Amino acid sequence: MLLHRILTAFALAIPVIWIILFQPTQILMFLLLLVALLSGYEWARLGGLKSTPQRAVFAVVVAAVPWVFIEYFYQYALWFVGLSVLWWFGIHLYLLKARPVQKGLVLSPAKLAIALLV
Repeated sequence: MLLHRILTAFALAIPVIWIILFQPTQILMFLLLLVALLSGYEWARLGGLKSTPQRAVFAVVVAAVPWVFIEYFYQYALWFVGLSVLWWFGIHLYLLKARPVQKGLVLSPAKLAIALLV
């Protein structure tokens, strides 16, 4: 199983490194927005959204947030990165103390809101 994951990661790493090093920044941005779109769809499922249209709308919102940030608030990127680091550090400290509670797939607005931050 581990060998399969390593081979998959290697096969995916080659084109990603090629895109990062040799393609225009816009191509990388659209590739990352596609990843955000797919991730948003999956997060909507984990957040408890049942219907496909609801998941699709949520995924578009998740992908649109970074695009809007890049287009209109680029000058604040350094502040955003700093706040993100602090937020992840705080979440890490919280998770060291918290005990997760196993729940079913119910609609969770908190999970959906966290997806936008992630």
